Amino acid sequence: MDVAITASSPGAVPSSPNTGPSVNNLDEARRAQARKDAEDAQRRIEEQRAEETRQAQARQASRNSNGEVIGTTVSTTA
Repeated sequence: MDVAITASSPGAVPSSPNTGPSVNNLDEARRAQARKDAEDAQRRIEEQRAEETRQAQARQASRNSNGEVIGTTVSTTA
């Protein structure tokens, strides 16, 4: 059985014209969410750059004055 909601169906039309969010409120909510998303994305980028910087500094700190890696032993056997 198919059910269709028409203008004559109870509940198809709000009881008063001011019920529910207005278009302006929805637009503002979308703009606010877009701002929040952009701020979150920027924060993630900054956190990623900071982590990459920390890792680069850690790699650099593990080298001696000649640029050789300290603490890594490479051995070969014949």
